Amino acid sequence: FSVDIEKRIATRLYYPYRADVGPVKARIISNPSLSPNGKKLTFSAFSRIYVKDLKSGEAEAISPEGMVGAFPGWSPKGSEVVYVSWQSEGGHIYRQRARKGSKPKRISQHAAYYTHPAWSPDGARIFALRGSGYERLVRQGDYGPVIGSDVIWLSADGSETHVVIPARGLSRPHFGTEPDRIYLQLSAGMFANKGTSSLVSIRIDGTDRRDILSSAGPGAYSAQGEVPSELMQMSPDGQHTLIQHANQVYVAALLNPFLQKQKV
Repeated sequence: FSVDIEKRIATRLYYPYRADVGPVKARIISNPSLSPNGKKLTFSAFSRIYVKDLKSGEAEAISPEGMVGAFPGWSPKGSEVVYVSWQSEGGHIYRQRARKGSKPKRISQHAAYYTHPAWSPDGARIFALRGSGYERLVRQGDYGPVIGSDVIWLSADGSETHVVIPARGLSRPHFGTEPDRIYLQLSAGMFANKGTSSLVSIRIDGTDRRDILSSAGPGAYSAQGEVPSELMQMSPDGQHTLIQHANQVYVAALLNPFLQKQKV
């Protein structure tokens, strides 16, 4: 059979768009870190480590082409950058002069999934989070530390590696004012919809844990009730905490840095 029908056809959605053929510009950078003298910035983009001179605005890639580099951080004197690499067979931690053409030096002895390397104030050790490279490859999710990760330190010359403490939710090792203590974030999980995030500190030998600050608040999108903050980090002078929550950034003043279990 046949049917007579009348139907309006919408206007064709067609918009010519010119594809640029010049140099590719980075729209997003990851893990930016300011040098100790405040004159340079290191970050990762296009899977490479860059150093940018803030006065001239010039940025140059320092890590070798073909090596996946991430999580850069500065040495105490600002002459070197530490970062992690990643390949399918595992990753390593490298240190390198903060200039183009310098050669990276591998300081990790065993391949693993390393993140967030942080140089100690005396320059003798590098702290990091270490997890299984295999678990990182096969797990379903692609966010957060892998199960069974450890907080470790390596000697800056690569001769020693020691486990400080099993991570068990701890991440982002960094330093405040005390040379003998490291600060870490204790998170409820990347997509947790309840609980709090906490800033804790421990001695570099893993003892004397202190809960400094916890943070939670209204969530973004469809979250109900208070949710944990995404990031917490102590300032270098020990007077403030940087908090990222619900796509916003806050600075919380610590009226007494020696108090414990404060909440915001």
